[in-house]
Amino acid sequence: MRTLKEEGLRQLLVMPLRELQMAEELNVFVDWYNGARPHQRLRGATPDELYFGRDRARDGPRFEVRGTYPSGDAKLRAKAGTVVELHVERHRGRPHLPVIELRPAA
Repeated sequence: MRTLKEEGLRQLLVMPLRELQMAEELNVFVDWYNGARPHQRLRGATPDELYFGRDRARDGPRFEVRGTYPSGDAKLRAKAGTVVELHVERHRGRPHLPVIELRPAA
C-alpha cells in the first residue's frame, strides 16, 4: 500500500475523479509495478519475472564500459569499452512511472 500511495497515487498531478479513470490509473500502476520495477526484496527481479518463470533482466548480458577490465566468463551485450547512455521511458506515458535501460550510445 505504501508503494501504491507514494510512487503511484501521490505522484499524479491530477487525481482522477471518475471510477473508470481511477481504475485505469491503478491498472497502469500495477502493470508497471509487477512488470518493470525491480524489487529489492526479490534481489532485483520483478514479480512478473518470478511468477512467470522468465529470465531476470538483471542477470542477462551486461555492458562493460571499462575497456581494459577483464570480463571473465560474463556475457556482454557489446564490446568491452562501449559507450552507453541511460535511456528513460515513461510507462504508458505516465511521468511518475520510469522504465530505465542502458543502451549503446549512438
